[in-house]
Amino acid sequence: MNKLKKIITQIHQDHFLEIEESLKGTNSVKFHFLFTEYKKNILSDEDIKDQLNCTDNSYYVLKSRLYDKIQKFILSNNNLSENQTSANSNSDLTHYLYEFPNETTVAMLQELENKYIAIDSPNDLMNVYSALKKAHFYSDKYYAYSQLYNNQVAYALAIEKAEETLYNFNRTLSSYYFSDSPDDIDLMKLLIKEIKNIHSLYKSSRIEIILNIIILQSTLFAKIDHKDEPAIEDLLSASENILIQYENDSKINYYKLVIKFLYFEYYFSLNQLKKASTYFIELETYSQKWLLQNNSCLAFKFLLSKIEYLLIQDQKGDIGNHIEDMYFDSKDLYTDVIYKFYKGISLFYEGKTKKCIITLNDLLNEISFKNFFYIESEVKLSLAFFYISQNEIELAENILKGLGRKLATIKTKEHKNIKEAIKLFNILMNDISKAASLKKYKDSLDQFEFYNLKEKKVLSYLMPELELLASGNRRK
Repeated sequence: MNKLKKIITQIHQDHFLEIEESLKGTNSVKFHFLFTEYKKNILSDEDIKDQLNCTDNSYYVLKSRLYDKIQKFILSNNNLSENQTSANSNSDLTHYLYEFPNETTVAMLQELENKYIAIDSPNDLMNVYSALKKAHFYSDKYYAYSQLYNNQVAYALAIEKAEETLYNFNRTLSSYYFSDSPDDIDLMKLLIKEIKNIHSLYKSSRIEIILNIIILQSTLFAKIDHKDEPAIEDLLSASENILIQYENDSKINYYKLVIKFLYFEYYFSLNQLKKASTYFIELETYSQKWLLQNNSCLAFKFLLSKIEYLLIQDQKGDIGNHIEDMYFDSKDLYTDVIYKFYKGISLFYEGKTKKCIITLNDLLNEISFKNFFYIESEVKLSLAFFYISQNEIELAENILKGLGRKLATIKTKEHKNIKEAIKLFNILMNDISKAASLKKYKDSLDQFEFYNLKEKKVLSYLMPELELLASGNRRK
């Protein structure tokens, strides 16, 4: 007796009648005849085949399709429907080994296997194959299912390793953003090799999107050259296609926002504001929870880009929107620092310069910037400018002198843009209302902008203010 016939003869009478009704509803006479004759268990396969006037091949196809229909029905009537989440534990599946005949259990598990293969869900497949190998313990298929189980365990571990590599990369990228250190670049390159090795072993779309995010960020935010990789737009498009493929997978869908963020940063870096605005608007709708993406991408970078974007759009009044409602991990030093820095800058553009100065001073007192010269320079140069705007020249002068001394001790990079910013602010501390002084300021500003384009930018969000002063005006 074949497997299909066994399952049909073992089906509970109530379920048999339901399936029979559903087959009648499909107007498939052949399905209905085969199903009812297998239940009666009187005619042989040859007799049924003759009565249905089927060839060997068409009869095989008929049985296969009927088997699929019965699998789906059994699952939908035993609390393993399509509505059930993938949170089923291994014990839930193993439970069916003790509730149903072996053939029925295998049919249910194989239907689940097909479902989870289609959505590439290794954790669910581990549970399915664990149950299937138990169901075949006395069968020659036990070894095959054991191997399939082992493969899914290895694949699940590879995905876990890929995610861990992404987290490590983002932490290193954050460190680089703060320090501008070549050591961080070297470590990022090692992590890029690691994710490429993982992807080469498992040509998985789940791992591919992680690889793409790492490559995109290393290009956009660390200027690491990838000669053998597709162009940025191609990587973004490929990542979008993966998200479409897994649109019902909540875990991978968390990367949807990350890809939107990278689209925004890419188009904004090219000054394609119309395209960037589409993604900016979408990201802003998630502003409260955005910084919780810190493990998936350089999430805090959006806050700094947001200031610059809103200033370009003449919407400086919106910079501080939602700032008090933002969630973030306070143990993440990098995000914590940028959040407080962003808060200070937003106060300045609200016309609350004194509160801004207090916020930035608190930040400098709370955090040790010993290994983070780049972000320390950003904060201190900003603070010096705000002191100058309040005519507190001595305090600004002390900051600039201290920053200059520290700059002189750094041997790894020249930081010409920071040197020029110090020169610029030293000129600004004097009266630039006279033509000669104003020209000197303009020339220094040109030099600063020249080096700022060549090196890692500082004070991007202050450029409108600095250019306003070059025009002979001051912010009201």
